[in-house]
Amino acid sequence: MLVVVKEENKAVYNALKVAFGHHWVGHGIVTLILSTVLTSIFNLGGLKLLEGTAILVLLAGVFLNLLLIAGYFLVHPLS
Repeated sequence: MLVVVKEENKAVYNALKVAFGHHWVGHGIVTLILSTVLTSIFNLGGLKLLEGTAILVLLAGVFLNLLLIAGYFLVHPLS
Protein backbone atom coordinates (compact mmCIF):
# COMPACT_ATOMS: atom_id res chain seq x y z
CA MET A 1 0.00 0.00 0.00
CA LEU A 2 2.95 2.31 0.56
CA VAL A 3 3.60 2.39 -3.20
CA VAL A 4 0.10 3.75 -3.85
CA VAL A 5 0.29 6.19 -0.93
CA LYS A 6 3.66 7.51 -2.19
CA GLU A 7 2.30 8.00 -5.69
CA GLU A 8 -0.87 9.76 -4.54
CA ASN A 9 0.60 11.84 -1.71
CA LYS A 10 3.65 13.85 -2.73
CA ALA A 11 4.27 14.86 0.91
CA VAL A 12 4.91 11.20 1.80
CA TYR A 13 7.04 10.75 -1.32
CA ASN A 14 9.14 13.83 -0.51
CA ALA A 15 9.44 12.93 3.19
CA LEU A 16 10.88 9.50 2.31
CA LYS A 17 13.17 11.11 -0.26
CA VAL A 18 14.48 13.72 2.19
CA ALA A 19 14.81 11.33 5.14
CA PHE A 20 16.54 8.47 3.30
CA GLY A 21 18.09 10.04 0.20
CA HIS A 22 15.77 8.16 -2.17
CA HIS A 23 12.11 7.26 -1.82
CA TRP A 24 12.70 3.57 -2.60
CA VAL A 25 15.36 3.31 0.13
CA GLY A 26 12.86 4.83 2.56
CA HIS A 27 10.18 2.46 1.31
CA GLY A 28 12.42 -0.53 2.01
CA ILE A 29 13.37 0.68 5.48
CA VAL A 30 9.75 1.44 6.42
CA THR A 31 8.74 -2.02 5.18
CA LEU A 32 11.47 -3.73 7.23
CA ILE A 33 10.54 -1.78 10.36
CA LEU A 34 6.83 -2.49 9.92
CA SER A 35 7.49 -6.20 9.33
CA THR A 36 9.67 -6.42 12.44
CA VAL A 37 7.14 -4.58 14.60
CA LEU A 38 4.17 -6.65 13.39
CA THR A 39 6.08 -9.92 13.78
CA SER A 40 7.03 -8.94 17.33
CA ILE A 41 3.43 -8.03 18.18
CA PHE A 42 2.13 -11.33 16.80
CA ASN A 43 4.82 -13.31 18.65
CA LEU A 44 4.13 -11.50 21.94
CA GLY A 45 0.42 -12.14 21.45
CA GLY A 46 1.09 -15.86 21.26
CA LEU A 47 0.26 -16.25 17.57
CA LYS A 48 2.38 -19.05 16.18
CA LEU A 49 2.12 -20.09 12.56
CA LEU A 50 3.28 -23.41 11.24
CA GLU A 51 5.92 -23.11 8.54
CA GLY A 52 3.54 -24.08 5.74
CA THR A 53 0.89 -21.64 6.94
CA ALA A 54 3.44 -18.83 7.22
CA ILE A 55 4.55 -19.46 3.63
CA LEU A 56 0.95 -19.39 2.40
CA VAL A 57 0.28 -16.14 4.27
CA LEU A 58 3.43 -14.62 2.79
CA LEU A 59 2.54 -15.71 -0.75
CA ALA A 60 -1.02 -14.42 -0.36
CA GLY A 61 0.35 -11.06 0.80
CA VAL A 62 2.73 -10.86 -2.15
CA PHE A 63 -0.07 -11.75 -4.58
CA LEU A 64 -2.50 -9.22 -3.08
CA ASN A 65 0.15 -6.48 -3.16
CA LEU A 66 0.96 -7.34 -6.77
CA LEU A 67 -2.72 -6.98 -7.65
CA LEU A 68 -2.97 -3.68 -5.77
CA ILE A 69 0.10 -2.15 -7.43
CA ALA A 70 -0.72 -3.47 -10.91
CA GLY A 71 -4.33 -2.31 -10.58
CA TYR A 72 -3.23 1.13 -9.46
CA PHE A 73 -0.78 1.59 -12.31
CA LEU A 74 -3.26 0.26 -14.88
CA VAL A 75 -6.15 2.47 -13.71
CA HIS A 76 -4.20 5.59 -12.71
CA PRO A 77 -3.08 6.62 -16.24
CA LEU A 78 -6.64 6.19 -17.50
CA SER A 79 -8.07 8.70 -15.02
